[in-house]
Amino acid sequence: MHDFHFIDGELYCETVKVREIASHDRTPFYLYSRKTISDHYRKLDNAFSPVPHLICYSLKANSNIAICRILAQMGAGADITSGGELYKAKMAGMPPEKIVYAGVGKTREEIKYAIENGILMFNVESVQELYAINETAAAFGKKASVAFRLNPEVEIDTHTYTKTGTSENKFGIAAEEMEELFMRRDEFSNIEMKGIHVHIGSQITDAQPYIKSVSKAADFAKTLKSRGINLEWLNIGGGMGIIYKDEKPSTAAEFAHAVLPLAEPTGLKLIIEPGRFIMGNAGILVTKVLYIKKSKSRRFVVVDAGMNDLIRPALYQAYHDIKPLTLPSKGRESEVVDVVGPICESGDFFAMDRDMPRVGQGDLLAVFSVGAYGFSMASNYNSRPRTAELLVEGASFRLIRERETYNDLVCGERHRFTKMCASGNDFIIIDNRSEIYPDGSVLASGLCKRCHSVGADGLLLLENGKSPGNLKMRIFNPDGSEAEMCGNGMRCIAAFAYKERISGREARFETLAGIISTEVTGDEVKIKMSDPSDIEISLKLSVDGKEYPASFINTGVPHTVIVVDKVDKIAVESSGRKIRCLERFQPEGTNVDFVEVVNEEEICLRTYERGVEAETLACGTGAAASAVICCLLGKVKAPVEVKTKGGSTLKVHFKKNGGIKDVYLQGDAVFVYDGTFDRIREGSK
Repeated sequence: MHDFHFIDGELYCETVKVREIASHDRTPFYLYSRKTISDHYRKLDNAFSPVPHLICYSLKANSNIAICRILAQMGAGADITSGGELYKAKMAGMPPEKIVYAGVGKTREEIKYAIENGILMFNVESVQELYAINETAAAFGKKASVAFRLNPEVEIDTHTYTKTGTSENKFGIAAEEMEELFMRRDEFSNIEMKGIHVHIGSQITDAQPYIKSVSKAADFAKTLKSRGINLEWLNIGGGMGIIYKDEKPSTAAEFAHAVLPLAEPTGLKLIIEPGRFIMGNAGILVTKVLYIKKSKSRRFVVVDAGMNDLIRPALYQAYHDIKPLTLPSKGRESEVVDVVGPICESGDFFAMDRDMPRVGQGDLLAVFSVGAYGFSMASNYNSRPRTAELLVEGASFRLIRERETYNDLVCGERHRFTKMCASGNDFIIIDNRSEIYPDGSVLASGLCKRCHSVGADGLLLLENGKSPGNLKMRIFNPDGSEAEMCGNGMRCIAAFAYKERISGREARFETLAGIISTEVTGDEVKIKMSDPSDIEISLKLSVDGKEYPASFINTGVPHTVIVVDKVDKIAVESSGRKIRCLERFQPEGTNVDFVEVVNEEEICLRTYERGVEAETLACGTGAAASAVICCLLGKVKAPVEVKTKGGSTLKVHFKKNGGIKDVYLQGDAVFVYDGTFDRIREGSK
């Protein structure tokens, strides 16, 4: 049953004319009926009402969050097969305690994610998986609940690719092996063995295979009970078929009538995992006829949807009914055609040798029964953006997934960036190991411009170093100039490389100031800076007739350090800019640090940065420069805490032994967000 029907020759979804929806969005697009989804869920829920049960909707059928949210509001849980499906189920409001996790290839990371979120149970598919779950749970000091997926050796009449209930398939555990695992349950101290799971395949239209599989599972549960093993759950899986053409599948009531007499005597609570049953006939794919093409022996209807949008006909040779949105008047002839898409594959078809009403260029067609395994199996093959999804709710409709754009096709390839912050300095970080951006100058001047773009104190490009095992950091200021080093930036890029698994906790980065060693510890990063050079103590600088007692030091980049009584009283922007441009510091210029000594272990710092050409909230190389100069002036001793204008504290470690050696800078490195950008306008610099 579904709510797509013709009234006076026009296709409606619930009470909305599909042609009207098509006038608001270009084709192709998926269209779903909320009423159909709700009705199918309710029929199944009512059918199993005689026993305690939980319906775990199978997200692989269709994982659109809006659809999952409808089911969550009706009380559904989720049957998931990946960490991504767990993430989407949570976003849709499906409680973790109603989520079961199936699949033969759960990774350690996915297992950890599921345990952290407190899911109901894992459906275990192998012995090694059981060990992985036990070990991961132990690492958290928690217990994980599991059900074993029994291989019932039940053959079904469906497509070979959707059979899952025999030893010829990759799924499930043999009964003998399962029984041994239950008897060895004390070996798995962080596992609670709570149930049995069976799932024999998909698009099953006859109840007999379920009777066989549930009988075997029920008998197995009785055997375990006789041995003192009491379970809580019996998961009878999903796979119930729908009508695509002329099938006569069991209704929800017929299905429940067949299996409940077998399951009820076990006393176990039931889990059902429907996907296709709920969603299959709740959706259509609307597509437009582009061309009519004739060959010597065939007539082709070429539409704008392709196998990337709906792969079931190509993958399973599946039948889907196809009708025009407006049925032709009586007496209009039909024709035998192939309905094909624009993909460069002979397998790109929706129907072959199909007798259907004659259609013409520009006509709109509906491909039926695609709510399940339609969009969820879509791809970007031939670099085609995935299509939109819409939902009808009574007399209204809304967009529940935007149509992808060409820009979406390259997200993650070359336009991805990460925004990070360290001690008040913010940076745009791009993984440039493929050297897509040979020069970051224009990129930095475009992206770093606040109010006009992303905005940042600098752009950091992560690249491969010249020496094996080394990475490289290039830093570009907002004015497009390339700097030698940046302490705060270095901490950010080290944390980024570790998070992206490009490096370990410890790494070495090549910079224009030399090789910098880094170590990530929790939320902080410690970096070994290059030894200070070009040190000059007690300089006399004259600006606007006023003399400043200053010192000069290079901590990877040049810094002029001026000790003052009250740093918050200094006009950093105006004074710093003038000192930065003094002739003695040209052509490179200098950063200017104004420092107030609080005590022998703490200083306060404000910095005017060249390239940024303004005061910044913090400066890592400036913190190191100021700490070292204050030590040489006899005002502090290592380690030195440096309070920045941004409110954070940096710690500078160093040794004073015949000179300043082994300078380390330690502080935070915070991830702000990930993003993508389209392009940088020419001349933005």
